[in-house]
Amino acid sequence: YTQKSLEQYAIIGTNLNETFNGMKIIKAFSIEVLMRARFLNINRELYKRIFKIYRMEEMSTPLVEFVGSLVTALIIFMGGTWVISGYITQGEFMTVLVALGLAQGPIKKINSSNLKFQGALAAINRVREVFNIPIEKTKYGVQLDEFSNSIRFRDLSFKYPEENDYALRDINLDIKKGEVVALVGASGSGKTTMANLIPRFYDVEEGTILIDGKNINEVSIKSLRENIAIVSQDTFLFNDTIYTNILCGRRTASKEDVISAARSAHAYDFIMKFPQGFDTILGERGLRLSGGEKQRITIARALIKQAPILILDEATSALDSESEVEIQKALKELMKNRTTLVIAHRLSTIKSSNRIIVLEKGKIVQEGTHDKLINVDGHYKVFYEKQYGEI
Repeated sequence: YTQKSLEQYAIIGTNLNETFNGMKIIKAFSIEVLMRARFLNINRELYKRIFKIYRMEEMSTPLVEFVGSLVTALIIFMGGTWVISGYITQGEFMTVLVALGLAQGPIKKINSSNLKFQGALAAINRVREVFNIPIEKTKYGVQLDEFSNSIRFRDLSFKYPEENDYALRDINLDIKKGEVVALVGASGSGKTTMANLIPRFYDVEEGTILIDGKNINEVSIKSLRENIAIVSQDTFLFNDTIYTNILCGRRTASKEDVISAARSAHAYDFIMKFPQGFDTILGERGLRLSGGEKQRITIARALIKQAPILILDEATSALDSESEVEIQKALKELMKNRTTLVIAHRLSTIKSSNRIIVLEKGKIVQEGTHDKLINVDGHYKVFYEKQYGEI
């Protein structure tokens, strides 16, 4: 019962977190009554489970008392019969009664301790799941020097834990230093999975990824990620100043570096409109910024890292057309001396890539430049025509 009540506490926590984060949606769709009813149902279920715990606790004491009294009555009856019959003496009988009386107190304490122990055991089982999660050994492995040659995918297949279908199958791809490679495909085709495997957010089990000839599974995670900067479609900002959020990219950067990164990301102008400028507190997950502004701060954070490998996972998805053009100019300058992997649904953002890799159901189905792929029948031409009409 304690195990079930702890699970229900977790459900309540999740429900409250969803409610607070989705407050705008709740108000916009006027579903306050629905959310209140949902919370009351979850809370009522918690009440039922806690009530069962207390019921079991309160039942155990009288049960122990009843069993103790029953045993005592039975011993008195049997002992009295044996004394009368001459099997035992009165002294022996009194010795047993005294011992029984002295034992009742410790037995009750054992029962009380057992109730507490069972509750603690249920809590330990909940925590054990977290303790059993493997810890990343970031410094363990071969040191990877600054990226200088190529990234190679060799016979790579990958599926997520507890999934039956492969997210990627038989991937063979070489990305040379300084090259801009774009990944294109429908949702679920494996684009983001490929990008997540490079910094070892997941470990490759079938096939290999080689960076400068070194298997990334044998390289220290710390040195690997020092060579990679990432801008994803999920913009996450800390509840801290704009300056600190940009500085997360490289803690040793100077103030001039932070300002320069903000200018390159076209974020400087809107930052200076705040009264506190770079010292503005953003609020939880960047609450004070618009979607496009948050995206530009994350781009500045990646710029300041100065990593030789750049991963852009829908990096301009939250920008309007005008801002996107400005960001593309900044990123174009940034990509000159960097190896860049671009993931985008909007094909306008990847036309200038050195190569475009088209993925379908986890497999590479096309490869080439925009001009080459647009002139042959295939998946890329279909994607392009869906966005811009027939060629």
